[in-house]
Order: sequence, then structure tokens, then C-alpha cells
Amino acid sequence: MNSHIQNIQREINLVDESPNQLKIDSAKNTIDYTSALSDLPRLSFTLTIGDDFNLRTVSESGYDTNIAFKEYSENNTGSIGTEVNGSISFNEIDIDINLNGTQLCKANLIGSFSINTVTNNVDLSSNISKLSFVSSNGEEISYKGNLSFSSNDESSKDYFNYLTNSSDIIYGTQYNDNINSGSGADAIYSYGGNDLIDGGLGIDTVKLTGKFEEYIFARSTNSLKTTDKGSNRSTPDRDGLFNDGTNTLTNIEYIQFSDQTVEESKVDVIKTYSGKFSDYKFYNKRDGVYQIKTDSGYDDITGYPSLQFTGEASTSAFRDVSAIVDIKGTFDQVTGLNTDSGRMFRLYNASFKRLPDADGLKYWIDNFSSGINTIRVVASSFLGSAEFKQRYGDDVTDSSYVNTLYKNVLGRDADTGGLNYWLGQLNSGAETRYEVLLGFAESAENKALFTDMTGFG
Repeated sequence: MNSHIQNIQREINLVDESPNQLKIDSAKNTIDYTSALSDLPRLSFTLTIGDDFNLRTVSESGYDTNIAFKEYSENNTGSIGTEVNGSISFNEIDIDINLNGTQLCKANLIGSFSINTVTNNVDLSSNISKLSFVSSNGEEISYKGNLSFSSNDESSKDYFNYLTNSSDIIYGTQYNDNINSGSGADAIYSYGGNDLIDGGLGIDTVKLTGKFEEYIFARSTNSLKTTDKGSNRSTPDRDGLFNDGTNTLTNIEYIQFSDQTVEESKVDVIKTYSGKFSDYKFYNKRDGVYQIKTDSGYDDITGYPSLQFTGEASTSAFRDVSAIVDIKGTFDQVTGLNTDSGRMFRLYNASFKRLPDADGLKYWIDNFSSGINTIRVVASSFLGSAEFKQRYGDDVTDSSYVNTLYKNVLGRDADTGGLNYWLGQLNSGAETRYEVLLGFAESAENKALFTDMTGFG
């Protein structure tokens, strides 16, 4: 088994002389830590900072010293699968190395790991995540060892690959994993089981297989618990599972679901608004900032996965909205003022008095851009929809229709000159109702409102 070598200041050789002892030989210039697991009963191997663990050092001054850490042991032990048991300990231990009352140096040891298997398909060596010495003159010499292993089982390979420090991508298993990713920006896949996940330092993301709406969240003082309530997922994870289980997260900055990525601090926050979704206007303020206009001003909704509109029916698609998927997802499709996407955005907004839904906007942008539908065909289609009739009324007079356009599209009452102009166009047959709708959507006044909403001028 080959160990990945990382040279911090100086490299040393680690040799496993017995199942419970390490020898540190400063005369060597490489890190090579191995364990003869095949010689142990039932392939059972345990290395912990406990009663039987001695660190044998050869100091720079040539003295040979043995240090026992028996009083500093803290181990978390549990099952990680059928006939597989593990023990992991990440203790920061400082010990003075003395000889005849004289301090030679201070040793600091962090980390040890063991896995025991009876199925003969996993060989794992133990890991020392950091070993450092501070000599009497204050000079610090640090060494970093890495986990090395061989296995014919992919899940066991993935289980502790974060200890190798060779990848920022960490895979859990279908079992109850205990994952500590250490420093750096890590992507951590849960993959089933009830996992304990500590991101450590850096910007870390836990990746789950389901949509945001398929999880329940419970926050405590120092952690967040995510529980997967869905079992009918169409696409399983790499282990063939359809459920992520219950995970306890600490030091995690982002959670990535299949439909959106959410800041950990916002994942369980619900921003509530009275009235209906169509009562509100939304704004892309650029630089990734999104706002909703309320009676009291502008409220920041950037990155919030749950906006609830209490005036909507419980069955309405607009009762629970994500500022990430629905609001940002809509604005992200708009590329400019006089683009196909800009025209479809304005027509959609004018027709239904609301921000376009992301999926619907995409559909009509694609149809219009590809030439499948002209803008007049799209407007005529909107005019005949059930939602349009709900907004403008069914079988209404031309006067009522135009007055409602002023309120829904421009947000104001009709001026006399404008009202008379549009009524004249309709009465003479110069324009149809869908053409009048287009006129309002593409008017200079509505384009100014569009610029205010999207930032495109």
C-alpha cells in the first residue's frame, strides 16, 4: 500500500512495528506507513490513542524516547455496516518529551483511525493527520501522514477518502458514517445512512440527492439535522438508495439539493408574506441580490429557499416559492431589454400580472426564439388561457379590458387620452385585443418598469 506524501517542512518515515506501536525515524526522508492486516485475526485491526498505544520517537538530539498517551484517549466507536466496525479519534494532544527532567521537545498528535472487517474485502491502514514537534528552542517541525488502503469494495474506498487529503470530494456510504472533512473547501456526498458530518474549516457543501422540499430540518445550538422524507425518488444514489436518511451537520456552509443550493444558515428559514404572489413585484438588483417590494419597502430575499404567500390556496403552485429556483431562476433567463427573452418576460408579466414562472418562461422563450411561435401567436395563446381570464375577466367590455391593462401592466389608472386611443383601435378593428396586449407590453412605460425590475436598460 502506497501512502500519499505531503511535505510540510521535513519528511519522516513511519513504520508499523506492531499493531499498537509506531516508530518515527527522523533519519528517513519519506512517509510510508503500512499495516500487515492480513496477519491479524479475521483481518481485525485497531489503532487508537489508548492504553496500548505508544509513540516511539527518535529525537534530534539522538535520545530514544517512548511516550504513552493512555490518559488522553477519546474514541468514538460504532458500526459502519454489516460485520464492519470502526473507531476514529481526532484528539489534539500535547505532550512534553523529557529526559532526566530536561525537556527535549513538545509533541503534538492529531488523529487515528481503525476499521475492522470480517468479510476479508477491506484493508485499511491507520492515519495520523498531523504530527508535530516543537523543540526547546521554539522551532516547530510538522509532518503530515495520510491514509492508505486497498479494497475491492467501492463503498469502503469512498468511506474515509477524505483522510487522504488527495481530494476535496468526500463520499459517504449507505451506512451510518462519521465524516470529518478537515480544512479546505470540501464537497461531501451523504449517500444514505444517518451520518454525522463535520465540515471543519473552509467553505464546505453537503450534497443530497433529493429536492429541497423533500427534507425536514431541525436546528440545535451547534448543528443542523436534515431528514429525508422522500422514498419515491426516480433516480437513486450511487449505492442504489432512494433516501439520504437523517444527517447531523456541523461547520457546513452550503447544502446542495437536486434543485437548488442553499446557504446552511437559510435552509430552515421561511419568509412569510400576506396576500397572493401576484400582489408583489420582484427585483434583480444585480450582483446576486434579489428583493421583493412590500408595503413597508424592499425586503431582501437573496438565497432564501422558502417564501410563503398566505393569500394563496394551499394547493396553489405560488403559495410556497423559492427565491433561488423560482425568482432567481426566472431572472437568470433574461439577457437584455430588446432580446427575445426580454420580450417574452414583458409579455408574460403583462398577461398574468405576475413574475413569470421559470419553467413557463423558458418554454415560451424557446418557442419564440426558434421560430415555432411568433410573438403574436404567443400573445393570442396567453389571451385564451384560463389564468388570463381570471386576471382580466371573461366576456368583458373593451373599456373594462383596457382599464385593467393599465392597472395590471403599468400599475396605474388609465389617462383619458390613452384610454380613448386604445378604445379607438379596438372599435375600428385596427388592432385586436392580443395586439393591444402586445402594445402595452412593449410600450416605453413598461420597458422602463422592466429595466427597474431586471437591471437591463
